[in-house]
Amino acid sequence: MFDASVIVDARNGFAFPAIDAAIDATCDLVGTTGIAFAGIRRSHHCGQLGAHVERVAERGYVAIMMSNSPKAMAPWGGSDPLFGTNPIAFSAPRASNVRLLSTCHCPKWRAAKLWPRPKRASPYRKAGH
Repeated sequence: MFDASVIVDARNGFAFPAIDAAIDATCDLVGTTGIAFAGIRRSHHCGQLGAHVERVAERGYVAIMMSNSPKAMAPWGGSDPLFGTNPIAFSAPRASNVRLLSTCHCPKWRAAKLWPRPKRASPYRKAGH
């Protein structure tokens, strides 16, 4: 690997501790190298990408984050799923101290309408309701 890269192994667990480690490591590296890259492997769902890149911008650095995800949404005019629901986010600090944040994602609610979930019994639902 290069001096400006970090690989974090989430050990098939939650992504959030791995993301925290990657952010800390890359922000430390970028001061020395001018650029840094982190890859996270064997992790679970990483959540909303914008929240993570915004934390990097709060430290004064530009960030871009991409994630793989299962096929969930078809492209415009298509019928077969191709895109995941949260593929890319970008953030940058600004002189005004208001960070620039951009995310690109597909709404999952449409897919939820296409694949209805079976009703589950709820301990909070009264019998007959």
